[in-house]
Formats: sequence, structure tokens, C-alpha cells
Amino acid sequence: MLKHRRLLLSLALSALVGLMGREGRAETISMTVSVTGAAPLVIDALAGVTPGATSYNVSGTAGPGNYPGTGAFTAINSYLAANGSAYQLTALAGGSNFPGSPLPASLSLTGDIHAVATGGSNLGLTITETESGFTNPPPGTPSTLTSSTVGNFNNQPPGGGHESFSMLNATKTPNSAHLSTSAGPNPGGLTPPVSVAIASVPTLYTLTNVISWGVTSPGLTKPAAGGADVTETSFGVVASVAAIPEPASLVVFLTGMPLPLAVVFGLMRRRRGVAAR
Repeated sequence: MLKHRRLLLSLALSALVGLMGREGRAETISMTVSVTGAAPLVIDALAGVTPGATSYNVSGTAGPGNYPGTGAFTAINSYLAANGSAYQLTALAGGSNFPGSPLPASLSLTGDIHAVATGGSNLGLTITETESGFTNPPPGTPSTLTSSTVGNFNNQPPGGGHESFSMLNATKTPNSAHLSTSAGPNPGGLTPPVSVAIASVPTLYTLTNVISWGVTSPGLTKPAAGGADVTETSFGVVASVAAIPEPASLVVFLTGMPLPLAVVFGLMRRRRGVAAR
């Protein structure tokens, strides 16, 4: 019997240590860049990339003519050029409030993209950002997943831009396009956030942001050789998860509680009075 107790105690301690180790491990943000028809490039391990649980920094600068420069952008832009991409990236970063506190839980992706005059003709480019292990809102909480996107344009004719969406595990928001409104510098048209209901937040869920050019939206217009640089600066997409407030009917019910309680207490006093006679 003593031997069995020791075995059970050992198993319990092992399980506890395992749980502690799991909760103590920080999940980090991950990013991939992909060109239509080519295998994605995972950029987490590139020189000049610092992935973390709450921030993801890609350091370095673009070279002349938006071609490979220094740091991680050397490898990223070389990958784009090698696969015939019409684009080059000059900034890329991510952030979150992992593990989702304070609410709403959030994951953001930002950057800067250029259309290359002397580059390739492949207009399909997608950047995917993901982070796992979010625990807030608590499991089982009815919530809303919202995806918001922004972008600033320079020398982009009206109608060009990007499309984005966000995901909580496999639940996806509708796609949202953010497009230029004029040929000069402009912040694009107003893009309202898009949302989807989450009936019950799962345990240790994953958030994902996806932003694309030229896949289902027009993308940036390739400038003529020697023409003005066409850019989308400060593009971004943010996924956020917020708990759904209690229904208004419940609030009304709670605010109306004192009167029914007074009636109940009055009946109880009358019954005590009758019993005491």
C-alpha cells in the first residue's frame, strides 16, 4: 500500500511539474512571407529578427532602389526578388499583449512595402503572423473576434492596396480591403473593422493575422522605369478578442431585484409573526 501511495504521489508531482512548465513557457510571435507559387519563407530565425511573446522586430534597412539591404531584409528581399515578386519590404514588426491581458487580447502586424519599378511581375504577396497560447478571455467566455486594418499610400493610383483578415484558431473574420483613394499621399478610404462571434473561447487559443497584395485585391501598381516610388507605408492589421458584455435584459433584471426582495422579506416577517402567536 505504501509503495502504491509513493507511486501515486510521484505521478501527481510529475503532472504538477509538467503543468507548471507548460504555463511558464512563453509562446512567441511567428511570421512568414510568401509569394504566389513559391514555398513560404519563415523569417523567425533570420539574422536581425528578434521574436518575442509581446514584440517581434525585424531590423535592418532596405538598399538602394528598394533591393536587398541590411539585416533580415537582405534575406527577405532576396527571397522576393528570386521568386519574381514586384514588391520589396522596408519595415516589418509585430506586437501583442500576450497572454491577452489586459482585455481585449490583441495581436498586431505592421510594415512598409514598395512596388519595384525594375523588379518582377508576380503581384501575389502574403504576410502571415501568428501567436499561440492566449488564455484571456477565459475559456468558455462568449466573445467577439475583430480585425482592423489601416494603410498609408504614396504615388499609388486609386484602387490599389491590400486585403486582410484575422483568425482565432480556425474561426476567420470576413476579408477587409484597404485601398488608395488618390495618386498623391493619402491614408486610403475608411475601412470599418470586421468581426465574427466566438461562442466559447477555447483553452490556449491561437491568433493569426493575414495581409495580402495582388491575391484577391489589386495590390500596388508597379511604377514605370524611372518613375516615382510607389509605396504603402505604415500598413497594419490588428486582431482583437473581447468578451461579450452580459445582455441588457440581465442588467434590467438585476437593477429590478430590490423590490421583489422587499416583498419576499415582508412575507417572511408576516409568517414569523403568525408563527409566534
